[in-house]
Amino acid sequence: MPDTFVVRDLYIPGLSHLIGPLHASEFLVHCAVIAFFAGLVAPFGGFFASGLKRALRIKDFADVIPGHGGLTDRFDCLLVMTMFVSVYVREIVRGKLNSLGSVWFFILAMRPQDQQNLYKRLGELLAQA
Repeated sequence: MPDTFVVRDLYIPGLSHLIGPLHASEFLVHCAVIAFFAGLVAPFGGFFASGLKRALRIKDFADVIPGHGGLTDRFDCLLVMTMFVSVYVREIVRGKLNSLGSVWFFILAMRPQDQQNLYKRLGELLAQA
């Protein structure tokens, strides 16, 4: 199973200093961030689409679904969510936070006992290679 799905103690900068390590998988943390964003910001996609329709002086984007504003009006919150998830996955999941500098930052944020355990485990892995 990939490490992303393994439940373990995670150290999240800023948050872990307040509440301690978070016992979860990276996947669950990413899901929580996206769900939090979806609940708070995605509804504004509807406001954006409504403003765009008013600016263009049209009532509905299409008439595929009569009385509902068309198919596009049913997915207007996805405009905002698609942009957010795209940037989040590119920059956070696959991007800068997976660099060597960020790994070093997380190692330095660990407790000394966890750093020693990491050192021993890395030594065992290198000895096997």
